[in-house]
Amino acid sequence: MVNQQIRHGGDLENAIMRYGGAAHQWLDLSTGISPWNYPVPQFEPSTWRTLPSPETQLIAAASAYYRCRVCDIAVTPGSQLAIRLIPQLLNTELGKRMHAVAIPLIGYQEHANSWQLADHKVIRYGNFDELDRLVSDNLVSDVVVINPNNPSAERLSAAGLEKISSMLSGLLIVDEAFSDLEVDYNHNSSLKPLHHNDNVIVLKSIGKFFGLAGARVGFAVGTHPIVHQLQTLLSPWSVAGPSMEVATLALNDRQWQRSQIKRIKLHAEQQRIAMTVIKQNEPNCKIMDQSLFFSVFGENDRIVALHEHLARMKIWARLGDPFVDHSQQLNWLRLSLAGDQLDRLSAALILFYKTHPNLTTQL
Repeated sequence: MVNQQIRHGGDLENAIMRYGGAAHQWLDLSTGISPWNYPVPQFEPSTWRTLPSPETQLIAAASAYYRCRVCDIAVTPGSQLAIRLIPQLLNTELGKRMHAVAIPLIGYQEHANSWQLADHKVIRYGNFDELDRLVSDNLVSDVVVINPNNPSAERLSAAGLEKISSMLSGLLIVDEAFSDLEVDYNHNSSLKPLHHNDNVIVLKSIGKFFGLAGARVGFAVGTHPIVHQLQTLLSPWSVAGPSMEVATLALNDRQWQRSQIKRIKLHAEQQRIAMTVIKQNEPNCKIMDQSLFFSVFGENDRIVALHEHLARMKIWARLGDPFVDHSQQLNWLRLSLAGDQLDRLSAALILFYKTHPNLTTQL
């Protein structure tokens, strides 16, 4: 059954409805979005009453930043729309037929939802070894890799992606919404050698690293015909003029990008230290991080209790869904980079372990 009511981070209104308080009292750590956004310029009044200009400058900026050809980029109003449309467009490419697609068991659930809405068969994989078996045994025609994964922070190497793409009869979709921190800003695409593989489509976003999720600007990159179909389908004026303007500035601003990388990595190291209190009290849990977010995997009851405790202290985290691993019911909790609010998060974590006795868990 297709789940069209998927929970997402950033649903602070739900937190307020359940736990009370005003928005300014809350620390929202549920999204994985950088706490520091690219500085938005003051727009001329005419910007708001003028139709957006052609996307030429934005595409040029994206081409330079992502190290790909201008002709291989489709601009989208956020990568989410591409996630939704690509499975639908597959149905029109050679006539509607069901594809079998491999999608991570734990990850951004809109991928599975979108393929199911297009009447394709979704097969879940729990790790990259399972994915390799699905592809090697020809059990799937298409694959989605979230690289790095949200919330597990796991990533597949460029060589691993190359191997998968070479064996697939269909598409390899690589969601790189969190990839900007992975390597030097000048070569930040983990798929540089794959951009010209015909069956690879890379999804990019300025929402996370640049802190511009509200601008709704994303990109689909690749040489597959669907990329061109997206360009045609979404033209003209799919992205608002102010969004295009700020996205172009952000993608071109190398100095700010370098500063942002340093700032995020510095604060991420501080948060790693603060979160050692979790490992000290629950040594069998796993803490995974990608610098912009930290995910705690552990016994379901403890994860739910931690989420409830933080919520009552007006800190909103992203609670996952229970899953079974080795006969244990586990869950995960994701916390964004707290930045200048780290002391508040740290104090809340310390209080949790003072007020909740430690339980022995086996992960």
